Amino acid sequence: MLRAGIDIGTNTILLLVAEVGPNGVEQVLEDEVRVVRLGQGVDKNRAFHPEALARARTCFQEYATILKKYPGAKVRAVATSGSRDAANADAFFSEVRRDFGIPVQVISGEEEALLSFRGALPPGLSDPRSIAVLDIGGGSTEIVGLKTTGSELFRYSFDLGCVRLSERFLRSDPALGSQIHELQKYVQEALGQQKEILAAVQGRKLIGVAGTVTYLASSALGLARFDPEKVDGFSLRLEELRALIARFRPLTAAERLGVGGMDKGRADVILAGALLLEQILERTGLEELQASVRGLRYGAVLE
Repeated sequence: MLRAGIDIGTNTILLLVAEVGPNGVEQVLEDEVRVVRLGQGVDKNRAFHPEALARARTCFQEYATILKKYPGAKVRAVATSGSRDAANADAFFSEVRRDFGIPVQVISGEEEALLSFRGALPPGLSDPRSIAVLDIGGGSTEIVGLKTTGSELFRYSFDLGCVRLSERFLRSDPALGSQIHELQKYVQEALGQQKEILAAVQGRKLIGVAGTVTYLASSALGLARFDPEKVDGFSLRLEELRALIARFRPLTAAERLGVGGMDKGRADVILAGALLLEQILERTGLEELQASVRGLRYGAVLE
């Protein structure tokens, strides 16, 4: 069956077109990423910025053109954290449906976690209970896994994301030490309120999806250009993550460009994402996580 999934995040909008069969995704036909920063200013203003809307319209026009190559494809487009917080989200997505023929659903953090889990599951995995999935997005972070008994999932969404944290705390370029400390304290307090969720991750293999984890993995690998085949499955160790944080801290966003293939839309928020990831690993007692280039868009086509 021909299906398309669109992941409308706070920082990026991703499109996957794939042939899906009984065993999951059988063939990837299109896999596109656009750094749109739709969530620009949403944390402060609770609405999409006109500049962000203009970038998003360009992206949807490009994606609509791609989808025309696949008539009959069933499309599921889901919008996440930034869209949940934006007062003008419904009006904009009505426009997207009218002008580009793409129906968009704003989903809850819990459903976002569920789709990320389904999408990130490695093909042929014998024991899904052995893993948990972490999705650090621009506006929120999701953790999800199967409970130790039964088929029920534990899942939770935190209002912590690389764009949201960057806009709120890392207001200088490069960030000041006091700003970094303020961010770390805020994240520690937020995670400290969810000890039960973090405890459920302990002892499992943690799989990280989305741009923060994959670009940190690419940076740890020393890649000049982002290579999905090399990044997918790479285990990023906590000591490597700390080394990257130490490397990124004194740099401006412009000076981070090209590290791991990083572009402008990732370089200015990677430090906040890395600091958040460091706190999650420390609080779960895990020494590493495995990067995956799959995730929410895969879950959308599988559903």
